Amino acid sequence: MSANGKQLLAKAGGAWMLTTSLGKDEKRLDLDRVRVRVEPELEWKQILREVWRIQRDYFYDPQMHGVDWKAMWERWSPFLAHVHHRADLNLVIGDLIGELATGHEYVAGATSPPARRCPGRGSSGPTSPWRAGASGWRRSIAGRTGTRACVRRSPSPVWTRRSATG
Repeated sequence: MSANGKQLLAKAGGAWMLTTSLGKDEKRLDLDRVRVRVEPELEWKQILREVWRIQRDYFYDPQMHGVDWKAMWERWSPFLAHVHHRADLNLVIGDLIGELATGHEYVAGATSPPARRCPGRGSSGPTSPWRAGASGWRRSIAGRTGTRACVRRSPSPVWTRRSATG
């Protein structure tokens, strides 16, 4: 029901309809044309802050096991600059709540698109170093079936970029 009481949103037969409060002038909403802009970096900051806040407000020990919880925000929030996938955020969340040294504190849920898999150590051939490119970080991998390129959005936070050319 709208705030002014004149329109009603209802689901009928699997479709969403907008109608008057009297049930007249039904209009089917075409949700296939709806586009939503998602800015993961902003969402990730909010998610991490909410995890921090929920632990602060609901942790069973009001003394937080002696941990300076405000200092933990200052320690872990800078890692958001290195988060480029939801799996990265889950690692930061796990490390943040791990500061409380409590068993049975887990990170779960949060569907996200799969990360692009790149061969790591132990590939069957020489591997070039990661190089910055227009489409992300790239390296060539020589294997049994020839050379192929592997692209990531960014390198791991522990990698350092020495120069744009390698």
